[in-house]
Amino acid sequence: YTEVLDRAPEAVQGKVMVQVGHLYQLTGDETKAIGFYNKILQENNSAELKAEAQLSLAEIYFKRRDFAKAQNFYQDVLKNAAAGSRGLAAYRSSWCSFNLGDINGAVTQMERILKTPALLTRNGSSQSQVDPQFQDEVSRDYATFLAKKNNVDMKDVESLFNLSPENIRVQNVQSLALELERVGKKADSLKVWNFVFGYMSKPEDRLAAKISMAQLQFDTNNKK
Repeated sequence: YTEVLDRAPEAVQGKVMVQVGHLYQLTGDETKAIGFYNKILQENNSAELKAEAQLSLAEIYFKRRDFAKAQNFYQDVLKNAAAGSRGLAAYRSSWCSFNLGDINGAVTQMERILKTPALLTRNGSSQSQVDPQFQDEVSRDYATFLAKKNNVDMKDVESLFNLSPENIRVQNVQSLALELERVGKKADSLKVWNFVFGYMSKPEDRLAAKISMAQLQFDTNNKK
């Protein structure tokens, strides 16, 4: 590829450079990969190729845990109308916010993904169908993010329930209750258990919920 790059028609040079960047990534030479991706961004290439280079750079920096730099590139992908991986970029950007300590920003971004069908496809195309596996993954992480908020109110709990896929919405709210219980947010956990209890159909789940609720009441000195 590098031998023919200078002689390749101008119309395909950008595609060749993206491919070379991917190959350098696969062989572990990220420095050269970054160089090729940056060259694509600096030159007058198509918006689609730029989006691919932006996403590739974002993924490199995300894996390096340089979340601030990664997020900048993910946001560039989201601003690029020709981008084909907007769902993945939005998802990773929310994780960047979470890892940078911006919990409220991370929660807001996850909400936006779950409310936007075009972002619930891995390739982010409005023509594609919602990817159920990706939707499940996003909703579970949304529960994880909510548990880290300073205060979880009923609006948050209802949002998690309504935005989760029907087959796992009760499970997601249970997970939120358990995580709040684990980190010592007893009052918030109790609110969540009280909300989700009415939606539980399995006797063993209802029993487990009652045991958790009893323990939380005991811990908050409500022994009656």
